[in-house]
Amino acid sequence: MPSNAYFYNHIDPHGQWQFTQIEVSKDFTPYYRLLTGGTKQRYLLANDTSTNNPNHGHTLYWGRVSADYYDIFFLRHNKPLAREFMPVRPITSSDIETFKQANSANPNQYWADFYAQALIASPATILHQGQWRITTGVTEKLDRYAPIDWWQDCDYQFEYHNEPTACFMWEDHHNNPFPLKPPPKADDGRVKWWRKKIRENACPPILLWWQRNLLNHIVIDGHNRWLAYQLENKKPEVLVISAFKTTNYPYIDDPKRRLQVLQNLKQYVSDKKNEKFINIKHINDILIKTYHTNTPEYDAVTVGKPIKNLDERWEKEVTALLSHINPNDGFKKGDLEYFLAED
Repeated sequence: MPSNAYFYNHIDPHGQWQFTQIEVSKDFTPYYRLLTGGTKQRYLLANDTSTNNPNHGHTLYWGRVSADYYDIFFLRHNKPLAREFMPVRPITSSDIETFKQANSANPNQYWADFYAQALIASPATILHQGQWRITTGVTEKLDRYAPIDWWQDCDYQFEYHNEPTACFMWEDHHNNPFPLKPPPKADDGRVKWWRKKIRENACPPILLWWQRNLLNHIVIDGHNRWLAYQLENKKPEVLVISAFKTTNYPYIDDPKRRLQVLQNLKQYVSDKKNEKFINIKHINDILIKTYHTNTPEYDAVTVGKPIKNLDERWEKEVTALLSHINPNDGFKKGDLEYFLAED
């Protein structure tokens, strides 16, 4: 394993696994980055050809925000991803047998460690410098007192999105994460194999990556398993990954300030208009920061990298898709023209 990236498990005082943390140094070479920097509110998740394999670039998705900041537009390829562009190598029968032999008391912890190691070793990794966490995604609807972070919320219908384009508003509740590949066929060999593994309780969880710029998750690994779970009429097991930012706030021993925080919280919780937005973990975090010394704050982030000529690259790639439309690829000319058009 490269010395410029490593992972470890975070275990709570009760001995329960909480998440797998990945530490990535500045010497680590990333492949995929969220590239930004244009003047037209555009971005793309792609290989940064200015630093990595300049003749071998690949884009996973394109996005843009409308001029009024109200709508988000999403576009992905609708062709299978070549193996060399996969952030995680395909999981094999040997990996499944190793998992069975390990007889792990916590399968999610086992597969979180597996994914951490795979992403560190991947030539097409999504990792870049900083801290990352992999933890369990919560797929059932939770009440407002559930002590989870919002990036773990995976209360999706998990119906595979067939269209390569999507348009939504910031406040939309997404019914599904965004796949990066076209839907596989039910009679594909891998789908059939995964259906068998689901019945054997030996199917790895799907790996989702939180994209704060989309306020949604994208599927990094597990497209065939997603369909297999759907065909088995089961919600998939899910792990989520995100980069994290740590902020340390100085502690101020101020009784008046603490009293003001308590009064504000009481007023906020008592207001029925805020009922659906109340989150116990968020309230606990506020109280901890108010009463504890030097408590760091951890925030799930999606880090963009500004590059020159972002608009030119974005327009060139999307225009190329428009000029090579194949009805079998699922693209509709009108959708692509709308995606490309200025507001």
